[in-house]
Amino acid sequence: MRKILSLLALPALIGACSSEPDPESVVHIDDPLYCYRSIGGVHCFEAPYHRDERRMVSYYGPAPHYYARPLLPPPAQLYAPPTIEQFGRDPEPVPEPGAPKAAPVPPVQRR
Repeated sequence: MRKILSLLALPALIGACSSEPDPESVVHIDDPLYCYRSIGGVHCFEAPYHRDERRMVSYYGPAPHYYARPLLPPPAQLYAPPTIEQFGRDPEPVPEPGAPKAAPVPPVQRR
């Protein structure tokens, strides 16, 4: 029984000790492409857009997580408009009778 277990464990131990490098670190690509879905179709770029990562279709090159994420811009400062001491207001419109309605056009009789 011990021999059988040692024979079954040997491939697992050899596989665990293999020193294969990460496949993405070995691949050297001159022109990486990162493709994203949009309304008009699929558009590809040379660098990943982290803001559109949910719309990514595919990529050719290093994985997008190897690129540094850009810093978020600071939140916008919102300011109230300046107070106005006086303002002008147009007078309310006065309802006037509309133009008289035209008589309906009789239908054309065809023979």
